[in-house]
Amino acid sequence: MENEIDSMIELLNEVSKTDDAEKIANLEIKIKTLSQNIVSNLSKAKEDKFTFSQDKLSKLSKLIEIISDNNEKRQKTFLDFKKFLENRKIN
Repeated sequence: MENEIDSMIELLNEVSKTDDAEKIANLEIKIKTLSQNIVSNLSKAKEDKFTFSQDKLSKLSKLIEIISDNNEKRQKTFLDFKKFLENRKIN
């Protein structure tokens, strides 16, 4: 499970550092697959207590926050551009 968490950190780190849409899409597929594996493993081992280092959980949290902020900025830029285009329509 630790290896999966480390892999997730690496993938999220890559996503947070790129603006390449194709690369992000490929990484997203890997993240979804890995997430499903982690959830599946946690579900199968309900009685086992998994402990993750606080450092790793903190890294995951920070990376998710960075990615979320980046998405919000991209969304705002897109919406601003959309409004710009709508305001410039020829009647």
